[in-house]
Amino acid sequence: MKVISLPNEILIPQVCQVLADGQEAVLNVRGSSMNPFIDGDRDSVVLKKETDYHVGDIVLAQIGEGVYVLHRILELKSDGTVVIMGDGNLQGREHCFRDQLYGRAIEVVKPSGRHKSLVSPKAMRRASAWRRLLPIRRYLLAFYRRIILKLK
Repeated sequence: MKVISLPNEILIPQVCQVLADGQEAVLNVRGSSMNPFIDGDRDSVVLKKETDYHVGDIVLAQIGEGVYVLHRILELKSDGTVVIMGDGNLQGREHCFRDQLYGRAIEVVKPSGRHKSLVSPKAMRRASAWRRLLPIRRYLLAFYRRIILKLK
């Protein structure tokens, strides 16, 4: 299979259109903002358009003109504002509106080809526990990035 690399400003709007048409899309992930659940530059995610998003969902969101992130929903406000943050981030939350959520990550595809659900009850429990560990996340992430990722 031939792999083509495109800049995000070209690729992501096309992915959003595929999702809007009701199809699933597979997107290679870059960066470390979703560690330890999604390893950037290694894993891919399967995205699907949803009509109803929930706290804990990993979403493809537009947070600025031409700026897209794959982060987890922390809060859905009644005014339509959504607060999101990467699992691998220690601080810094982004805000967008519900209509700027383009898809939900339903699976992570590991380099081995193995698919792991991101929406199963077990995955959601792990994500919830991870959110509660925010005060000590710095140390856990340091261990993960310095030890675990080196072993992969």
